[in-house]
Amino acid sequence: MQNNTKKRLPLYSDIVTKESYVDMGYSKEEELATDRLEMITIELKKFKKKNPDANNVLNQWLWLILGEEGKIEMASKNNKELKKAVEIIDEMSMDPKEWELYRSRQMAIMNYNIGMENAKKEGEAIGEKRGEKNAKIETARKLLAMGLDIDKIIEATELTKDELEKIIKV
Repeated sequence: MQNNTKKRLPLYSDIVTKESYVDMGYSKEEELATDRLEMITIELKKFKKKNPDANNVLNQWLWLILGEEGKIEMASKNNKELKKAVEIIDEMSMDPKEWELYRSRQMAIMNYNIGMENAKKEGEAIGEKRGEKNAKIETARKLLAMGLDIDKIIEATELTKDELEKIIKV
């Protein structure tokens, strides 16, 4: 005979301890809260009338919600996340023509940065080769001054005979 009784998963109300109950005048299911949840009720009209500074994170985000340009600008200077949100909102509110221009500028900036990075790497490689060559030439000069045989200098420095003759002429 098959057992048709299913295991019942514990309900949230079964897990919550008595310390978690908050009496907010709601029905039994709605009064549960946890130590991870903070509920703040703010009347935006009263907040705006009070006109607090954007000196804490909550006020900064509230000014963003209200769309107060001056306060948003002030808050963006202190809050990187809010600044990023403002940039995203600005992007989202562009018309298609503005969006295309914006994307074109972003691509141009990205291409420029990639080009500059590649040029930097290429320049470093060229500089490194020149530095190695200069070190070989300097070593060859010292070995010539010591009177070492030209064939031995070529072997030690890996310079060509023509390169070594140029050094001797200078």
